[in-house]
Amino acid sequence: MINQYKTFPGKYVEQMPSLLKKEYNPLSIYDLVVKRLEVLNTAEEDFWWSTDFDTSDGIVYNLDFTFKIFLDADFLKKVDKNTSLVNGSIVLEDLFSSERTFFRNEHIFCRNLDQNESKEHHCWIKILRENTKLLSDYSDAVWSKSSKDDNMGIFIAPPEKVLSGCALHLSQIARQSDIGGDFYLDFKRGLLVGKLN
Repeated sequence: MINQYKTFPGKYVEQMPSLLKKEYNPLSIYDLVVKRLEVLNTAEEDFWWSTDFDTSDGIVYNLDFTFKIFLDADFLKKVDKNTSLVNGSIVLEDLFSSERTFFRNEHIFCRNLDQNESKEHHCWIKILRENTKLLSDYSDAVWSKSSKDDNMGIFIAPPEKVLSGCALHLSQIARQSDIGGDFYLDFKRGLLVGKLN
């Protein structure tokens, strides 16, 4: 891997502060998607497409079953090994934000998507900074590489009894390049990637 990138394997709550202390920027899903497209047909393709990644993007679950997506979430950059967790998610105080609220019954969640669904899914569009051309190109690449007919699902967790948040996770192509919003921040086999400032 090119020297400007460095992997930080292990628990998110331990690796995020380590990554920032070493003056790296944690990669978002947008960054990873751009990178995956850049490395197609190169020696780096296998690493970027065959690895599961934790990211700097966050999801916050409200008590009313709605949720919000936070790009390069500040609350994730403040975690450390002493952060209070409930089932692997951060316990948050009131989080006032103008970010869009997503309603679970208005979108397709917790199953993989057909290709048309993947290109139109409002969460993917949000996560990729409203760049629908990038989303379309990535979807085409995923379907060209995957042996499955359905890919790129968005899997979210049930809400807790408190306001909680966790990081979004981008899966490898063998796991259909789905996004997980249900990964534990204290999972021992997590993996962040940082890019030098």
